[in-house]
Amino acid sequence: MSPGAGARDRPLPPAVHLALQDGQLIEAVRLLREQSGSDLASAKARIDREIAADPLLRERFAGQRRRNRRKLVVAVLVVDALLAIALLWWLAR
Repeated sequence: MSPGAGARDRPLPPAVHLALQDGQLIEAVRLLREQSGSDLASAKARIDREIAADPLLRERFAGQRRRNRRKLVVAVLVVDALLAIALLWWLAR
């Protein structure tokens, strides 16, 4: 049994909760690992459960995922456009 396995029933430490409220998922996992001694998978699972249980956190992180996905799509389209321009330039030489 990992050191953080019993942490499911305890509330999150205040610093972890604040990091989640600020939308800092990775920082929240890091803080939880430091404070509970749990491994990465257990800490991430605990944070995921906390997000799933809290409608405000769930909406915040869903919004972040949508924004990140949108940024990724734009970046891919820009790279594709640049590659198309480079290919056309190379073919026109």
